[in-house]
Amino acid sequence: MPRPPLTEFESKGWYLSEEGLALIEDEFDDDKGTQTVDDYIATALHMDLRQLSSKGFRKGDMQPVSTLPSPLVLQLLEVRNVAMPLAHQTDAPRLLRITFTDGGKKKWTGVEYFGAVDCIKFVF
Repeated sequence: MPRPPLTEFESKGWYLSEEGLALIEDEFDDDKGTQTVDDYIATALHMDLRQLSSKGFRKGDMQPVSTLPSPLVLQLLEVRNVAMPLAHQTDAPRLLRITFTDGGKKKWTGVEYFGAVDCIKFVF
């Protein structure tokens, strides 16, 4: 079975590079060539997205982004309580700054949303 095309991964929110797919394939056992898109994704979940995608979803376009494509896989890079000094990150009050990447050079930073965010699925 040949490697699935990049467009199949992009339809699921994964903007991988050919080099990234090769890194994922290196993690497979002896039965290389029989994996589905879901097998690739299950393996990629345990890898650094920055190694799997050189340009992220923007593919080199550095224009400002007003909306993100959906679905889109992002990797959590950092969580910091900006309401407290670094030495007391677990103390109240709490205002979290969260930094994500799509695997490209760009990072997105936001603050904690008070309440549930239904459109975000976290995978551990």
